[in-house]
Amino acid sequence: MGSPAPALGRQLARHRLGFCGALHAHHHNEDGVFDLLERQFPELADSLDRMRREHEVVARTVDALETLLSSGAGPATLRTEVDRLATSLEEHFAYEESQLLPALAPER
Repeated sequence: MGSPAPALGRQLARHRLGFCGALHAHHHNEDGVFDLLERQFPELADSLDRMRREHEVVARTVDALETLLSSGAGPATLRTEVDRLATSLEEHFAYEESQLLPALAPER
């Protein structure tokens, strides 16, 4: 019976590719929506600029993670980078929701 490590590595690689691809597509689409929102809600321009910059930070973090994965970095190093990505995404989502939801909520 073979070692489960290679199978686990292949599974992680497939999940990583799927996640990173979905995240890139999401941010790309969202950047287009931001352009529309900025025209409709000019008061959100500064917030939308910040969100665009955060998308760039997340993309660089994903690239760094990809590089580490390709380099054969150890689990502790990979965990640190995954934690950094998770923190960046959580902060980004919280800010995005705090800025966009009030502007997009129907008036009551």
